[in-house]
Amino acid sequence: MTGSGLDQRVGNPVGFVRERFQEACGGTGGNTSSNPQHQHQHQHQHPPPPQSFIPGVREAFLPYLLDPSRKEEVPCLNDTSSEDITHLPDGSLVRYIGMVRDMLNPEYFTGAYRKDGAWQTTKYQDFAKDDLSEASETVMWERKPLFCVAVTGEAAWVRPGAEAAKHQLEEMEVFSSDRKRSAPDQEEGVREDGDDDAMMECDPAGQAKRRVGGKGGCCAAGESCCGTQQQQQQQQPSDDSMMEVDLGTKVNQNEGEKPCLVKIYETADESGAPAPGLEGVKLNDVVEVIGVLGVDPRLALFQSGQFQEGEEVTQEDLANNPPASQVPRVHVIVGRKVQCYQHLMEEKFARNPVALALRQDKAKLEAARAKAVDLVARHLQGDRLAAEYLLIHLLSSCRRDAGANTGIVVGKHALNLTGSHLSGKECAALEALLRSLVPRCQSLPLSLQKLNAWPLWPRKDYRVSRLVGGPLLLADQTHLLLDETQLKEGQLAQVGVQNFQALKNLMENQTLEADFQFYRLPIPCNVPITVVSTTKSLLPCDTCVQIKPQHQQEAAAAGSPSEADLNEIRAYLAHCWLLDYAIPEEVSSVLQQDFVQQRQKDPRSVGAEHFHRTLTLSRLLAQSHGEGTLTVETYKKFCHMEDLRKAAQS
Repeated sequence: MTGSGLDQRVGNPVGFVRERFQEACGGTGGNTSSNPQHQHQHQHQHPPPPQSFIPGVREAFLPYLLDPSRKEEVPCLNDTSSEDITHLPDGSLVRYIGMVRDMLNPEYFTGAYRKDGAWQTTKYQDFAKDDLSEASETVMWERKPLFCVAVTGEAAWVRPGAEAAKHQLEEMEVFSSDRKRSAPDQEEGVREDGDDDAMMECDPAGQAKRRVGGKGGCCAAGESCCGTQQQQQQQQPSDDSMMEVDLGTKVNQNEGEKPCLVKIYETADESGAPAPGLEGVKLNDVVEVIGVLGVDPRLALFQSGQFQEGEEVTQEDLANNPPASQVPRVHVIVGRKVQCYQHLMEEKFARNPVALALRQDKAKLEAARAKAVDLVARHLQGDRLAAEYLLIHLLSSCRRDAGANTGIVVGKHALNLTGSHLSGKECAALEALLRSLVPRCQSLPLSLQKLNAWPLWPRKDYRVSRLVGGPLLLADQTHLLLDETQLKEGQLAQVGVQNFQALKNLMENQTLEADFQFYRLPIPCNVPITVVSTTKSLLPCDTCVQIKPQHQQEAAAAGSPSEADLNEIRAYLAHCWLLDYAIPEEVSSVLQQDFVQQRQKDPRSVGAEHFHRTLTLSRLLAQSHGEGTLTVETYKKFCHMEDLRKAAQS
């Protein structure tokens, strides 16, 4: 522990990593000793590993990712304003949660080098502390940059951590001041003297795209180059360069998205086995990472036009090197993919007494369910049947069997709520309700003007070699609310037809195709969809429920729910969603017999999709009652709901 009360891993993570690296190389560190005995020891250091794995580092930082009490010690960039991020010292340990919106080209950098007989590492840093041109040996390593943004549609109640982040920021600033006073040689990262700094040598895919005079460094995709401090001051931005300065700050970014360039290092341990956490990460995955913050101002040299005369700077360079004040870098030490409700249970409801009571007392769970149905019914003009369908729909989730070649998605469900009285006002109220209950919710008004305006799917911009995200690129378990009440008669343009097809494909197959101009890449999704319309939707919904207004005055007089009631319903939904599920053999036999009888009566409408829908909604109804096993009684109850729903539509 330090004098300020912070562990070295939090206050000086780069220094901690260097010590572990020196231990792995069999040396004591330090590259300026004149002691012949020390220099002899350096000469006999073990060479660094050919890959970037450093023993002991991942295990040392893992508690800050998995232990809620230790996690609170690390500032979270999501809860920190852009202005406050600039006050965090470069090289601080930080936490970040975001959705992967783009996967950039790998970076190849000088991960280890030998100078004055001692091996040093540049891992988890943007700049080396020494002049790499003076190194006698170097080793190239690889890292993978991910462009991440805050999870689209995430509710405000999920992570209300602004006050905690402010306190952590104050602690970090105190420790940074102490560290600078006690470490005049600036061992923790980039030296204050810019003349002694050098950018790590990088080479994207074996080709040096840019070379900078003086230091001889060349950079990979996503990196920037810099000369000396004097050279930087002499360079003045040209008009042509400034015309493109904004390009890198605007690609794939919208206000409030808290973008971050997350850089992943090894994906395997010392033995070569896959390291748990971020293996297999893909587009629209949500990741939580603990890593080293990179906010060095030199990262934005391209944006300010301060690059070397005659140096070739492409639009891709500009896009991949946005200002660190707007897009901070996080060099990942440990991380994991985040499952929505599992993470919510760990972060918010693990030790919550209400959540514990729901898990242990069936009567309290049923009481919470009744509150949920009442609340939803008040937003559906008192229609309790529609409320039942919407409630079980909130628990829906799809899965894909590993190795399946059929493309069949199990468990997917799209709900259509209809009513001639429905309008944008009712849809907005429903959106507010969903945002107060589920962790992630996103609304999308469907009008001819908006459908014809821009693509809803992600697409590749080859000018900057970046994937431009679309409104349909959503994290798993983001409830998508489509407002079809605004759709009027008219003609769809080509982009409108493609948008409609993208929505249809998302509903039927739970996939979203990213447009790479020469081909389309399907992205697996898990997005429950609710469509609000005045008549039956044009989109292929699985269930259509017509809302029958009842007791509207009583519903309006009920008032807003208390925060305690909302938290109880949130805990109830999280608990039910996480339940394991099974269908006993005797219940499966009853389902099959009923299916055969229904198919004999109506062979045209009763098929495989009808059976899948029956299984899905019966399961969701059982889960809504806290049951992990489907019973005949619950199945019969669902059949009764179906009879009532069909009667309401006739």
